[in-house]
Amino acid sequence: MTVGHDDPDDHPEFDIRELERYLAGETETGRAADTPRIRKRDQARRTRRVRKLASDVAEAREIVALQDSTELVTAYSSRVLRTLRQGAEAEKLVRLRQQPAFIALATVRARRIVTTTGLIALTIALGWSTAGVQGFAAGEALAFSPPWWLAWGVEPFVSLALLTIVIARAFLASRGQWITAPAVRRAELLFLGATLVMNVWRYLPGVADDFRVDQLVVHMLGPIVAVCVVTVLPVLWVAIDHVPDSSDQAFANGSDPGDRSTGSEDELPQAVDERVASALLRAQELIQVGKLPPTPSANAVHKALGGAMDTARAVRDILRRGP
Repeated sequence: MTVGHDDPDDHPEFDIRELERYLAGETETGRAADTPRIRKRDQARRTRRVRKLASDVAEAREIVALQDSTELVTAYSSRVLRTLRQGAEAEKLVRLRQQPAFIALATVRARRIVTTTGLIALTIALGWSTAGVQGFAAGEALAFSPPWWLAWGVEPFVSLALLTIVIARAFLASRGQWITAPAVRRAELLFLGATLVMNVWRYLPGVADDFRVDQLVVHMLGPIVAVCVVTVLPVLWVAIDHVPDSSDQAFANGSDPGDRSTGSEDELPQAVDERVASALLRAQELIQVGKLPPTPSANAVHKALGGAMDTARAVRDILRRGP
């Protein structure tokens, strides 16, 4: 019996090139796996001085690479950023102050401050005057006796009567209406004189045991300051409410603030408010009766009508311009 050989086709075919390629890949993989161990071995063989020098050289290479970039020069420093931010904020505030709403807010704040300080001064002045009058009215009465307590009510009713007249006159004057009745003026002088006399009586020459001018002046301040505050406060209100704001309005309307052209003659009468219109009518009535010239000055209009000086100037301009 003979053993037959298999047909060569029954044996698997081997690609020698694929086998060589596979063996080469396995060799490279082994070398790559051994590389960290080789590097560690080489690193261990280096001295400390060599390792430090290699680190310095690597650092110098990175610094040289970064020096060529322009970001370091073009980047803003913290000081530049802070200056830019402050400049932008200042520009926004300037534009905000040119808005009508900000102007109204500033006017309200200014009026509130003026009113607060004026009322504080008025309260202190009336308190000082009340104490002076109480000493005059109490006389030799015992402390805490009925006459001593009643003496505290003398100054309030006199001051309230005086302040009622002064407030009414000042308020109406701020609206262009002056009270010229002699009786009102005499009553005001009477109350003011009574308050002054009661405050300074004990300190007058010949009455005081030891006359001193400083004591006399100090006790005169209470009623005088109270009357001055009440007289001036309404006038200050009107002046604050009518602060000229032509430049602000020009900014708000988007026009050039340097352009101060007033427009045509027909636009001014339409732009005046009721206060100027009322003063203009009264001035025309005074011109008709001969109390004012046809083209009066601002001082003449202010003297005849009273009120704010800005109103008198506006009336003067309208009258000079003519119909």
